[in-house]
Amino acid sequence: MDKDTTALKELLMINNIGDAAGYEHGDILIQLLENLGDDMYSNVLSTVPTTQKIKLQDYFCVGMDIRKREYTFRIDKKYPKTFNELEVDEDRGKLLISICQ
Repeated sequence: MDKDTTALKELLMINNIGDAAGYEHGDILIQLLENLGDDMYSNVLSTVPTTQKIKLQDYFCVGMDIRKREYTFRIDKKYPKTFNELEVDEDRGKLLISICQ
């Protein structure tokens, strides 16, 4: 892994962030997705354990919610590889998709 992918994986592995900091963490994760792109992000995400991906789903939900007026895309359409790699369950998937509609 190069420095960028190592740093991204470290950010993806952060746990137990509560309250407003959790929203900001989710927002940062989505901004990184936009800057790094679907291929790189999904490749790094593929190395993250499933138990952590479940936590990341929550961060993505609150990150999308914090800027729902700015994020005018459907995450499953714009970033399909990352969305699939998150292993989003049906209920969270509907939530992530509906936040920006």
